[in-house]
Amino acid sequence: MDRPVDFYRDRQMRHDRCGHTCIVDLAWYERYAESAHGCPGCGDNADLGDALRFTGDPADPVLSDGFAAEVMWFHTTTRQDWPTPIDFAATLSDDIRRMMGDADGWALRQSSKALHIGNYESAVHNMLRRMRDQGGKGEQFYLFGVRLRPDVAILPGSMIDPCRNWGDVWLDQIASPEIDVVRYVNVYEDPGGLSAAIRPSAIAATQCLPIPLAVAGDDPWVADIAARLQSVSTELTPLPDDLSEFPYLHRETHRSKAAREIAEVLAAGLPATMEYQFESAVRWEDGDDPAEWARYARSLCALVEDAERVLGEVAAQPVREL
Repeated sequence: MDRPVDFYRDRQMRHDRCGHTCIVDLAWYERYAESAHGCPGCGDNADLGDALRFTGDPADPVLSDGFAAEVMWFHTTTRQDWPTPIDFAATLSDDIRRMMGDADGWALRQSSKALHIGNYESAVHNMLRRMRDQGGKGEQFYLFGVRLRPDVAILPGSMIDPCRNWGDVWLDQIASPEIDVVRYVNVYEDPGGLSAAIRPSAIAATQCLPIPLAVAGDDPWVADIAARLQSVSTELTPLPDDLSEFPYLHRETHRSKAAREIAEVLAAGLPATMEYQFESAVRWEDGDDPAEWARYARSLCALVEDAERVLGEVAAQPVREL
């Protein structure tokens, strides 16, 4: 049982102060988040501290406890052994322990954090966001399909995203001890979609797929882009005349400029909330190989554009029962 994938669906929002509700697309939301326009109900801009918030789709089938327990959830991480617990105490040197004071208490608290799972869209968005915000560019990511135990205790309904910095959530702070799963309206990845904070013991089984998937070596787009980049000079672009007195300013090469412009075109075809993360993930670095760069950019786009293939590959992976 799976949820249909739609990166471009409209989202439902509400402004608590004025009571206005609306259905918007992601491009409208991005402009609103940048204060290009205000709430349709009262005109207030997002930077006033009382912004429109995502409310989730009341018709989302995952609000049904039975569906939530049977559907495949997803998670992306650089850890191939996820959700195997991390021994946080073992990561601390003696010097760090002395500086921290209660190092064992910190390690225990880290180990008791909830895990996060969501829809396929949020998993892809999470990967791109980590590449941009948490230094994950160039790392190998894994997409996990997650099945919950059929007897999990699920908190009725959903709440607005309870995540703190770095996605930290402790279930005992937001639900009673017997609850295994708390659904919430995600505001960071696939905003407006329903994700869940769970206890590790709620997971029955996982399937793991390295992503992005490889692109065929004879892909015409890859061949065309690689040839185009190969033909562009690696010399630095000239400074504008009005900046000629500042030679220390950052300058890109003609090739990196061409790659940036190609990435901008690709990003424009992705959901608006993913554009900046995608451009960061494929930013040209000196020494990059044109063909490898083109294949990687193409493969990241395919996570959105060819989701059915990715889901099929996940379903074909060995099942790891926990």
